[in-house]
Parts: sequence; C-alpha cells; structure tokens
Amino acid sequence: MIQKKHRHIIWDWNGTLVNDTAFCTELLNQSLRKYNLPEINICDYQNRFHFPVESFYRELGFLERGVTFEEISFLFIENYRSGWEHCLLQDESIEIFDLLKQCGKTQSILSASKQGPLEEYIDHFNIRHHFTDLIGVQHHYASGKEAEGLAWIREKNLNPNEMLLIGDTVHDYEVAQHLGTDCILVSHGHYCRERLESTGALIIDSFRELLEDL
Repeated sequence: MIQKKHRHIIWDWNGTLVNDTAFCTELLNQSLRKYNLPEINICDYQNRFHFPVESFYRELGFLERGVTFEEISFLFIENYRSGWEHCLLQDESIEIFDLLKQCGKTQSILSASKQGPLEEYIDHFNIRHHFTDLIGVQHHYASGKEAEGLAWIREKNLNPNEMLLIGDTVHDYEVAQHLGTDCILVSHGHYCRERLESTGALIIDSFRELLEDL
C-alpha cells in the first residue's frame, strides 16, 4: 500500500478525510425539492456524483428547470457552509496522520474546495500541524484541481515518483495520473466501490487497512 518510496502523501479532503457524504446528499435534496425535482438517496448519490459537478447538476435536471450552474452552486455552498461543522473526520484519520509522521512522511491536502474555506475547515478540526501545504482552488465551481496540484508540485520542485495521492473519486485517480503520482482510493466517501474499481487503482474500505499495513 503505502510504500517506502512514498515520502509525501497528498490527501483529498471531502469524503476522503471529512465524512460529509450524507450531508452533501441532504443538501442536494434540499435543492432538488426547491425546484420540484426527484430526490436521491445516498446510494444514488455515490453511484451518480461526478466531476465536473456542472455535468452532474445537468443530469439531475437543474438546468432544464432554468436554474444556472452558478445559481445552484451558490445555493449548495451557502447551505454547506451553514452546517459543515456537524461533519466529523473519517475514523482513524488522526491515527494515520500521526503514524505517517512517525514513519518520516510528510503530508498535504489537495482539494477542489475554495482555498479560504478549506483552511477554515482544517483549523476547525485542529489538524493544520499535520500538513506542509493546503492547496485549494480559487473558485467554488468544483470543476477540478489538476492545475492547482501541478502548479504546487512545480513550485515546490517535488518529485511525483515519491508521492502518493489518497482520494475517494475517479477524479482523484485522474488527478494522480495527471500529476504523475501513485494513487489509493477509499470507498467510504462520495463514490461507491464499484465505480472506483473501473480505475484499476488499489481500493481500501477504511483507514484501518492503512494502519495495519504500516
């Protein structure tokens, strides 16, 4: 799993480290109800959610109702920011942070969240000291994070061959491919295991598996 050559671990945030899948599903249903669209359950969400998020919203029918992507994105973000503090970190998160540090590995977070809110989330959980860098995006449209990740690697003159990205979506795998890093995917987030299997990446069901392997 995590190999000796992996000197730096890149974590995704939403779904991977913070357990917000159920919360995001409920917020999405609030928007669906507002525009008289069919609601979805968590299983539906994990089977259908994808990047870019604009495409996902289109498939749910928002644009057919005359709702712009900007409008629905703003509504979702406003509602998320009003209740995200009720979400918890995934089980064994702190334990894996500590153990990786003991193994001499550094860690960072690369997220499709906007930079300011990302830093707020990290400070809320009092975990900033575990990470060398927090890399977010400059907008809230969740279109991807490849460019930010690549710019960060180039700026820091890092070696992708010594890095491992851990995420919870096919997009995270695609980001890892783009950056040139190895990748592990977790099935406790925004994608179900069956969809993650299409990547051919190593998939784990919980951080306990990482702890037991280190």
